Formats: sequence, structure tokens, C-alpha cells
Amino acid sequence: MNEVNLLQDRNVATICRSINDYCLRYIIQPTSSQLYFISSFCSFLPTLLVYIFGSPTTRGWLQTELSPAEESNLKDLLAVDRPFFNSLILISQNSDYVYDITSDSLPSDIRRILATGATHLLPRVYRDLTYREDKLDDTIVDIRTAATRQSTLLANTTGAGRKIRFNCIQFYLYYIVSVSTWPALTPPTPTTMYNAAQKLPGIAYRPVSTPPTDPTYKTLKYQIPGALRSISKSVYSDVMMDYMRRMIPISHKRYPQFIGTFFLDCLIELWIRTQWISPNQKLTAENIHHITLFIKYIVGHDLRLKDNAVLNELYESVRDELCFLVSRLCINWPKNDNFIQVIDLWSVWVAPWRMGSHPKTVEAASEDPIKDGWALFILDNVPFYFHIVELILQRTATFQYKDNIATPSMSRMLPGVPAVPGVPGGTPAVANPSTFNGELRILYRLMNVLTPGMFDFLCLVEEALDFMQLGIMNSRDPLKELSLICYKTAGHEKKIKERLDKLSRMMVLLDGGIWKSKRLYVLNVSIDRPHNKDLIRTLESILNASSMYSTQKNDKSRRQDYATQLMTAHRLLSQAFKIHSMSHQSNMMSSISNNANKAMSYVNNLRINWANSPSLSVSEDGHISKKEINKIKKGKVIYPTGSVSVVGQENKEKPRSYECHQVLKWVLHVDRRLNQCVSAWIF
Repeated sequence: MNEVNLLQDRNVATICRSINDYCLRYIIQPTSSQLYFISSFCSFLPTLLVYIFGSPTTRGWLQTELSPAEESNLKDLLAVDRPFFNSLILISQNSDYVYDITSDSLPSDIRRILATGATHLLPRVYRDLTYREDKLDDTIVDIRTAATRQSTLLANTTGAGRKIRFNCIQFYLYYIVSVSTWPALTPPTPTTMYNAAQKLPGIAYRPVSTPPTDPTYKTLKYQIPGALRSISKSVYSDVMMDYMRRMIPISHKRYPQFIGTFFLDCLIELWIRTQWISPNQKLTAENIHHITLFIKYIVGHDLRLKDNAVLNELYESVRDELCFLVSRLCINWPKNDNFIQVIDLWSVWVAPWRMGSHPKTVEAASEDPIKDGWALFILDNVPFYFHIVELILQRTATFQYKDNIATPSMSRMLPGVPAVPGVPGGTPAVANPSTFNGELRILYRLMNVLTPGMFDFLCLVEEALDFMQLGIMNSRDPLKELSLICYKTAGHEKKIKERLDKLSRMMVLLDGGIWKSKRLYVLNVSIDRPHNKDLIRTLESILNASSMYSTQKNDKSRRQDYATQLMTAHRLLSQAFKIHSMSHQSNMMSSISNNANKAMSYVNNLRINWANSPSLSVSEDGHISKKEINKIKKGKVIYPTGSVSVVGQENKEKPRSYECHQVLKWVLHVDRRLNQCVSAWIF
């Protein structure tokens, strides 16, 4: 395959048709020269992928504005039933055509595992694809060490220094999945200089543009013309959905033989497990968009079905890793309106009864997931409804609901935002505060998930968790009631307990190693066991903002509208968590502080009384009457201990109630001797 002849005309439609024609004529159809054409195609494939999908520093066809005809031909080239994709499958059957993956392109923890040889710790996507080049000297040393010293289960030099090797279709799929994780490209800013004529007065000058000097942006030799765009506006999303349907065929109930679970493992590894952002950073818009797309594909199928092996494996593989990802994003995401993308990702997973539909501010009120048979799913995903909800409430508790005027850069997370060095896929947070509408939308996304029936069920779950961890037992048996709801009959308490044991251990690890009662879904509230503090703070912040808008004097109609919206949100949030009286909660939360204030006031009054009260006169025998004792207790007089005469030994040698008389004699004797020695040495 001649690179020059194929790419030099820079016409995407022509190139795509030529590649499909080449694959059909020289690879799929057997010919006498088939091996030659396959070898040529495999050599050209890495270059072709860079032209189509780009690279972390290079703009490809996906990142370039294309005409409708070019988009159609590009989608046809990448389709799963077209010659290009079928050629990749065919070539993968030959073990002579493989690609070694450089260590620099792998996550850091994977590189460390490969360096030590502990391949059993590798994620499934890499586990069976490692190899090590045999080196005679190293092998001899390793065998001699094992034979003369001690056998060990730890990785040694015999298994160290391993590498990853993909076949043709694996290399292609790993590359295309990686595209979404790259930082968004920014158009280079050309430097402008002026010719020498500008130095002469009265003579016009013309700016001269020089090539861009940005080292993070590169152009290809046969770069097609066009403006830079987001991959979300390209055919990438449609192609990935087609690949999911073909290689994660939930409806067919088994994986295709040519790829197995590799494509699924790539999505979990690259899109979910390895995603990490530093504090106050965020993922690119393309990245979180395609993660949500993947989750929508999963929950678009009925997760209540237990006879589908593909669906069950997919669900089990994604659940915990997704919980860790959402937790990381909730903790580190900057405080602006873009956080709604994290909320949407969470909402899609925890509300599977909506079958992958995009979350909205107002949802149907007729939903009752417990009656519809989703109780076991909710039970399996308890950390999403407890740990993640608490993290969301910690953020909503800081909302101020200010009427900020949105600027063009507000809620911006588009291509053009430079990447953060050292943070894969991370972009810097735009320095803009949250807006009134943005914060209210986030709040409504949370409320729309928690239906009344769900609250009662989660209340039982929280009672069961507290009983198992803290031994707190109410009048009812939560395990028995959970068994009746989940299995429609009693007698399954052991299964419920086993599930909750596993989930509670996970929540303990999430909370730092100790069990913390969330107090999110509770009906019996007391001073000792109030509602979750972040939930109460969220409700108080809504009331404070509503009160602020009610007292403002400018733009009466607008502030009245804001106050009405806030009071509606407060009412709905109180209903979602069944908090009937906010004043009761506020009194309960402040009771402890009031008691503390009363105690401090009493102590201060005692101090004032003691400072102003007269000293007590003590008789010569050192005794005081009962009347004087009562005055001392009431703080009316001071008991002058210094004026009481000492009977017997000297005051400093008199042992207190907590001192031993004999030890005190020894200490005083040694102290006198030390003083004598020090005095003699100094003077």
C-alpha cells in the first residue's frame, strides 16, 4: 500500500473508498500475492490510524471539519461489516502480524507490574497478552538463584521486563478506544512579527505570520484542510456504538469468537479504571460524554434479567469500577456548572429503569422502581445511593444560588481548553463560579432519582447496615423486611446479610477504614442521632438564598421568581428525604450548641461571682460551718486555701490524696541532694 499515492490528494472520501477496495481485492479475496499485500497493509496501519483518529498531539480526520460526503465515507470505512474491519479480523488469525506496545503508552501502574513480572495482577485486557524476549544470560542467573538460595513466590528476573503484544484487531480497537481519553487539542497560535519597514516613520508595514511554535501540536505530512472540532461532533460516537453492539452483543448472549471480551475490557480499563484527575481539575467533555454513552448502552438493557451471561458479566465488571470513578470525580471536580456531567453519569447508572434515557430536570412522577422489581439492583449498588449521595450533598451544601450573569466562557468544557501537563485527559477548571440555574439543575438531578418508594427501601437498608456494624436495633427486623421486598418471601435473610456484608466492607474502605453511619434515609430522628449534616446544610443553604432574594429591593419580579424556585426545590428535597419540619431539624441540630452556650455562660457567671465575692473567714482550727459550705457551693464566697493553717508536717511535704507518702520522702530527699550538688558546682 503506497502511502504517497493514497494520501497525497488529501480527499477523505477518495481515500476511504480506496482503502476498502484494497482490503476487498488484495486481503479478503485469496490471491497468490496475498501475504505481500497483508504485510504492506500491516506496516501502513499505524500511520493510517494517526491520519484517521489523530494522536494526543496530532489532528486527524475526526478532529477536522469534514463535508457530509466525507463523513459518510469515513463512517462506511470504519463500519463493522465493511472490508476494512473484516480484513483486520482476517489478519489477526495469523500470529506473524503483531504489534508490540511501548511501555510509555501504558498506565504507570501497568508499567510497574510488567517491570516486576507480577502478571497475575494485570487487568484482564492485558493478562494473556504479555511476552518476554528470552535472554540466555538472564535465564541462567535466575535458575541458579532459585537452585542455590531460596524459592520464592515474588516476581524475579525470570519473569520481569515483560511487554504487551497485540494482534491486528486488538491493536486497532485499543487505539480507537484511547482516542476519547486524549486531551483536547487547541489550535496553535501563530507568532506575528513585523518587517523592517515598520521602523521607518511614515511607511506602512505588514504583519508576517511565522509557523506555530507550540510543541504540543503537530501537523501531518498530508494534513487535510479544515477547522478543528470536537470528536463528539464526528462519526466517532456512532462508530463506537456500532462496535459495542457487535462486540458486546447483549442480545446474542455470547461474545464473538474473534475478539472475546477484549473490547469490553478496553472500555473498562481506558475509560473507567485509569481515569484520574487532580483536585480542581476535570475530564474533557469528549471523555465523559463517551463514558456516559457506554453506561447508557449497558442500562439500555433490562438489568433485572439473570439468564443473560453477557449482561451479567458486563454488569459485574463495570459496577465497582464505575463507583470508584464517580467518587473520584465528585471529590476532585471543580465547583462550577460542569459538574452536572458527573451527576448525569451517576443518574444514568442508578436509575436503570429509565433504560438509558438522558437525565432531565423534571422526570415522570409515576415511577416506582421497588414495585417494578429493581430492589435487588438497588441493594447491589448501595454505595451509589449512600457514599456518592453524601459526596453530592457535601457539594450542594456549599451552593449559594447567586444570580451570576453567564459569560461566553461560562460552563465551558470544549476543545480549545489546554490540557493539564501530567494529567491524562484532564483539563484545567475554568475560573467561573456556579450559576443559579446550574446549581438548581444539579439539585433536581439528585432529587429525581430518589422516589418515595426508594426512600422506604433505602431506610431499611440503612437500618440493616447500622445493625450489622453498630448493633443498633429498632423495633422491626430490617433483614426480614428486605427479604420480603427483594425475594417476595421470608427466609432469605442470609443472602441479604451476605450482600450487605460485602457492601459494608467496601463502604468502610471508602470512608477511610471506619464505619460511618450516613443518616441519609432515616425516620426516627433524635438529638443523639440527627439527620445527615450535609443534607441539613443543603436545606439551610436553600432557605438562606430564598431569604436573601426575598429581602432584595431591586428587580422585584426576578427575585420573587428566584425565591419561588428555591422554596419549591426546598419542598421537593424535604419530601425526597422525608424531612417534615425544617424548624424541628434546625432546633435539633442547634440544641447541643445551645446547651454548650448555657454551660459556658454558667461558668462565666461563677467566675464573675468568685471574683467579686468576699473571702471566707476561717477559724483557727481550720474548720468552716455548714452554712459557709453552702455559700461556697453557690459561688458567693471564695474558699481561701492559702490562708488555712497547716497542722503537722510542712505544707510542701504533706502528701496529696494521689501521692504515696514513702515515695514523696524519697523524692524530696533526692531533690535536696541535687540542689546541694548544683549549688556547689555553680558557686
